[in-house]
Amino acid sequence: MPTPVQAAPVLDVAASPRLARSVSVRPERFGALLYDFRTRKLMFLKSPRLAHVVRLMDGTTTVGDCMDRAEVPAGERGPLLQVLHHLQRIRMLTDHPLPEGGPEERDTP
Repeated sequence: MPTPVQAAPVLDVAASPRLARSVSVRPERFGALLYDFRTRKLMFLKSPRLAHVVRLMDGTTTVGDCMDRAEVPAGERGPLLQVLHHLQRIRMLTDHPLPEGGPEERDTP
């Protein structure tokens, strides 16, 4: 009997994540590099459109709205949501609002 195929987890389009404060973005021709200074993880965003969506995520705008603003076609949204879910799982994206204090305040792990 074949094993049922499970869909890959995706980020909720109604979520309003933002980059963790410890993550910096370096634009590249192929998309962008994300580097987390806390964990030393480096991620390659191999799509300029995905990089644009990530840069639009400010913690107040929904993922769906960011994708609309970046003009992501319907056929590309599923794979992008999978990547965004992964970035959230490894804590490069966070749901925590920006702290009101200065830059010394960090995201909680």
